[in-house]
Amino acid sequence: MSLASPMFFNNISGPLQSAISRIYAMGKPEKLKKCAMLLSSRIDGIYEGIMEIHKITTKIMGVEDIGVITSVGEQNSILERRKEMIEHGFVSEKLNVGVIKEKLDEIREFGRRL
Repeated sequence: MSLASPMFFNNISGPLQSAISRIYAMGKPEKLKKCAMLLSSRIDGIYEGIMEIHKITTKIMGVEDIGVITSVGEQNSILERRKEMIEHGFVSEKLNVGVIKEKLDEIREFGRRL
């Protein structure tokens, strides 16, 4: 499972907080073996608290923590993100870079409108 969220005021989005709380309350899905987190912010240095929550959450769920990838502003190109996601096991090498860039652009635009 990959959890992804923009960072707002040093915290993840409300919907992701709710999803994590529900997983904690209901128990992890049976087939869930690994968990990763993708975080994005305009400001660097605000990820430590959420990364610790991710570690605790994966430990509580009894799943493998395959890491956290952070992105600050527009500093990272889609190719750098793709390479890092493949190295961490978030995605396969067959990942379509064009589709990902399009989706990331949509997510960034949505975040700007909030």
